[in-house]
Amino acid sequence: NVLVNARPQDFIPQCDAKGDHSWRLCPCSPFSLSTVGTLESLNERLAKTLISQVRILKSQLESGVRVKGQLNEWFATHRPEDVIDDIQSGRVTFLETDLGQSCYDACNAAGQACQMVWFDLLNNCEALLSAFPVGVKHCTTSFFGRDLPAFRPTDDTVLVNQKPRVFAASCGAKHPLTRRICGCGIRKMKSRTAYTFHTVYNVQPTRYFEWQVRYMHLWFEQAKMPGKITRLLTAHGADHLTTMIPTHVSLPPSVPNDAGYSPYNKPAAVDHWLREANPKEDIILVIDPDCMFVSPMNIVVEEGAPIAQQAFYHFEMNSNDVSMQIARRYCKNCTFLDPIAVPIVIHRNDLQRI
Repeated sequence: NVLVNARPQDFIPQCDAKGDHSWRLCPCSPFSLSTVGTLESLNERLAKTLISQVRILKSQLESGVRVKGQLNEWFATHRPEDVIDDIQSGRVTFLETDLGQSCYDACNAAGQACQMVWFDLLNNCEALLSAFPVGVKHCTTSFFGRDLPAFRPTDDTVLVNQKPRVFAASCGAKHPLTRRICGCGIRKMKSRTAYTFHTVYNVQPTRYFEWQVRYMHLWFEQAKMPGKITRLLTAHGADHLTTMIPTHVSLPPSVPNDAGYSPYNKPAAVDHWLREANPKEDIILVIDPDCMFVSPMNIVVEEGAPIAQQAFYHFEMNSNDVSMQIARRYCKNCTFLDPIAVPIVIHRNDLQRI
């Protein structure tokens, strides 16, 4: 049988789509020999464009012309000459993900680590269009999300993140209809097989948490999770589970004018554990007791680049609600806040600094 697409308006045919039990009929456009011989890779094209952009911005900064927006904020902490050197020396590689793939997975497959610092530089039409010189018809700034910037093959459009300070791009984000553009760097740490892991979670000595704790350790063993797991118990002393479950006990935090606000327990318990237990593992996985492991979670992160689950809320930097008042007080130089939830995967040194 031959198969006709009954809903082409909903399921637009794509050149890279394939079926396990069929052959496709393809319209092909020939390249000229001269074009094939000089065709640059996506990495080479992007490198040239970004170096050119950075040099222009460097000149503007040196001449006193202030660059508005996210790039000006970016260059407040990144020297242009260092950025150019990273690109020219090959310490960063730019690549395109598969459809629906995250930058974390794409970089990892290439034996490298996703570096979030490059998303700001890639987030403009000129850079994205240079990555796709053939076939791209549009560049739009109408969308925002943690999976942008990206390329949408269904309508040959590159997507710029409209709100990079509210919905900051993350290495782990992905969308089934887009291919992301990623900056991948050489891993700074030891070989992947040499990493060590430690999972922690915080509870109180109640029956409500007891069944969650027992199942947590059952799932940890069944999933063959790497490394150790420790229960961080907020209490005035050990309980009956301490002899069965690896446990670190810390006193409830003393907060003036606040009687037992339980969200204080987790940061206080983690801080006490880091200072008193002095763990030596490279990577710390912070979870909640009601999480469930179904397969090994051996995610490797670099120092300075932790990852976490995206949360359902977001922050507006210009708002005056309580959370933003707190953020502006304790993070005076922050240009955006990243709403996160468990699991949090972070290098031990980063967690100690926090």
